[in-house]
Amino acid sequence: LVFTTTWCPYCKQEIAELKQMHKDYQGRLDIVAVYVNESTRKVYGFVKEYRIPYTVLVDPEGDVARNYAIMGVPTRVLVGRDGSVLCWMCRSLDKNLDRLIAAQK
Repeated sequence: LVFTTTWCPYCKQEIAELKQMHKDYQGRLDIVAVYVNESTRKVYGFVKEYRIPYTVLVDPEGDVARNYAIMGVPTRVLVGRDGSVLCWMCRSLDKNLDRLIAAQK
């Protein structure tokens, strides 16, 4: 899960890396961007503009973000197949991803 917004400059910078991860780990990792406190119309216009290929969800009231105790964006949370949180606020996720995915098999 990537908690994000359309207005955050760091979130926009992260899109290229997420696109590459989506391509490199297709079939082994599902990237889900959760746009917090945003309207569906704004998010889907943004998704079209940036050509985002991974799954996008809208959290218009911030309920999902609150459930994960998200305090700012962008925030990455790696969730295992069983729903357990493997990594919260995963800043160096790209360096540990192969190991974490292998551990889930």
